[in-house]
Parts: sequence; structure tokens; C-alpha cells
Amino acid sequence: MIKYRKLRLDADAYAALVAFQGIAEHVVEQGEHMEIEAVLGLAVRMGLDAMLRDLIGQGDAQLLLKTIEGLARDNPAAVYGFVLDRLRAGDLEFGHFVEAWRQIIGKSDAETEQEP
Repeated sequence: MIKYRKLRLDADAYAALVAFQGIAEHVVEQGEHMEIEAVLGLAVRMGLDAMLRDLIGQGDAQLLLKTIEGLARDNPAAVYGFVLDRLRAGDLEFGHFVEAWRQIIGKSDAETEQEP
């Protein structure tokens, strides 16, 4: 864990974090102790994800596509690597456009079937 400057939480936020610690320990660590800093890190990451969903997730598919395209232009290795990982894991369907891609590069399904 990297230590940065100290952050201040108001008393209510800290009390909620401490109260939530038991839930985090039960779910993440199967009941084992979890440091409050780790619980805070989990809450921050999940909170940021939720806020990002609020900002972008309510948009239409076109907004999401343009966002991903912009990310890919700025950081192609990360975005395309992530997409490849999702493809390999079976999380993304791609069969519906395989033939279109093959036609673009001049390969038909018949040619692909004949290859060793």
C-alpha cells in the first residue's frame, strides 16, 4: 500500500466506514480481519465506479461507443488488451461480425475451412 498525504473524513463518514468493515471482512476476506484502510480503498474504488456509471452509464449506446473509442485512441494497448481479455474469457460475443471482417481481408468461410 502506498501512503499519501492524510485525508480527513467527517465523523459520520468514518462511523459508516467502521460499521461497514464487518460486511467487507465477511464478503472479501471470509470473516478474517481487514484493515480499515483496505475497507476505505474498497469503498473509494466502488464509489468512483458508481459515479462513473452515473456520468456515462445513463447515456445511449452511441455515447458509450464514442467514450471507448476515445479511450482507445489515448491508450490503445490498455483498451485493446482489455477487449482481448474479455473475448478470451467469453464475455463478449463476436460471431456476428467474423464473416464481415474476413471479407474485408479477402478471406471467405470456405477458404478458412480449407486451411490446415
